[in-house]
Amino acid sequence: MLPGTDIIVPGFLFWVALLYAGLGTLITHLIGRPLIGLYFQRQHMEADFRFSLARLREYTEQVALLNGENAEQNMVGQRFGALIANYLALVYRRMRVTAFTHTFGQISPIIPYIFTAPFYFARKIELGVMTQTAGAFGHVAGALTFFVNYYTYLAGFKSVVDRLDSFDAAIDQAEALSDAGPKRIASVGGTPRIDLEDVNLFLPDGTPTVETKHLVLAEGESVVLSGPSGSGKSTLFRCDCWYLALWSGRHS
Repeated sequence: MLPGTDIIVPGFLFWVALLYAGLGTLITHLIGRPLIGLYFQRQHMEADFRFSLARLREYTEQVALLNGENAEQNMVGQRFGALIANYLALVYRRMRVTAFTHTFGQISPIIPYIFTAPFYFARKIELGVMTQTAGAFGHVAGALTFFVNYYTYLAGFKSVVDRLDSFDAAIDQAEALSDAGPKRIASVGGTPRIDLEDVNLFLPDGTPTVETKHLVLAEGESVVLSGPSGSGKSTLFRCDCWYLALWSGRHS
């Protein structure tokens, strides 16, 4: 029976609990929906930042040879700054969601007493019945408010699923491009001959690493460079690539 009327509604408090849980779920979703995008961006930004660090470690010699320390520092700093900004936005959004869900949980035990109080004051039910009804309402409302209580976890799960879907779509796109065949683009010109005379390479701290008295790399010539690990083989070829890029820039 509705309070103050003679209208009988079977399972009245159940419908109240259902409406209350539905309204709470809707408001929680409206407040916490940006969490999905923020979680997705966090995974993307963390991956970019880790890739930047791994790339910088792998290409340390090239960065030193090309004096690219400032550029690399700016790039890594920008990605780290974006990661911090995303983290702060995530904390702010989670704070709003948590504030609402906790408030929602505190109000929930009061709802059954509000709707059963008119019947108690009209002496249609006893205090014990009122307490039992409130307990039953709490169990039903607790089951219906699952999404309210675990919305942040569900948002994180949804972001992971979206990221996996993006990986799957990228794989499908790569396979489609592979089936289409590579593009046939004519070469602009042959590789120029490289002559190195008395080339000495040093680490940033001044330690000598490679000494080349005379080296000629002709166009189309196959070269094998052997030596123990850490002797400077890769550094020498990276220096050759840098020289080739510098030569091409001067003659373009």
